[in-house]
Amino acid sequence: MPIATNPYEVVAVLPGGAVLAARACVPGHMVGTLRAGLATGLAAIAALLPLTIAAARPAAAEPTAPLAAWLEAHGLSYGLAGYWDSSAITLYTDNRVQVRAVVIKGPQVRPYAWETNTLWFDASRHDATFVIIDLAGNGLSPSAEQYFGKPAKIDHIAHWAILIYQKNLLEQVAPSGSAELRQ
Repeated sequence: MPIATNPYEVVAVLPGGAVLAARACVPGHMVGTLRAGLATGLAAIAALLPLTIAAARPAAAEPTAPLAAWLEAHGLSYGLAGYWDSSAITLYTDNRVQVRAVVIKGPQVRPYAWETNTLWFDASRHDATFVIIDLAGNGLSPSAEQYFGKPAKIDHIAHWAILIYQKNLLEQVAPSGSAELRQ
């Protein structure tokens, strides 16, 4: 998704731009050595300037870092969240806190169908005991509580609510092979 803090959207532009620049700035097609050298130098500056500026900038802070640290500090190691909060936390904690993406569709909570391993939702293998609610509206909504029931405890970190349960929430997630999931 192209957003201001995502540098990866430029990755496809760089090779394409290099090919176009090479076609236009091939020194063999230019008249005169000075003109060819000038074009090559300008192309090099144009390519290196954005990379130099980007390298000099400090790394962007991971927005879910405080949440990931809180979950880890409180011994919460397996839970559920919306797409935008799930994988980032798992990655940030180097898999020590595993948060799996779910979506609420109709009367069911389902595994998020994109970039998902069905074994993550196997209740015999994992024990999901918390749900992350994104109060800013970028993930699971507060209505998720009606699907999972009343939590044993609710904590708040920044714009997230963490619903902590005394049961395995994976037992309430529709299996990935269910007929309704295929619709």
